[in-house]
Amino acid sequence: MLILGRRRGERITIQTSDGIITVVPVMFDGDQVRIGIDAPKHIAVDRHEIYLKKRQEEAVPVSFLRKVAKALRG
Repeated sequence: MLILGRRRGERITIQTSDGIITVVPVMFDGDQVRIGIDAPKHIAVDRHEIYLKKRQEEAVPVSFLRKVAKALRG
């Protein structure tokens, strides 16, 4: 993990094969930091807990797959 110190308005730029992502700290309030993220529209940007929830919702339960396989076998 790379840890960088930034002041309000100073940018961090991440270059990927899919485009450039820019991260900017915009507000500091005690132990909370608000950041702005500029990324190409085809790159999803979520808080980690939202990302995990989406992955869980997209996953097909193994028990369901076993039931389907059993039904197909007869």
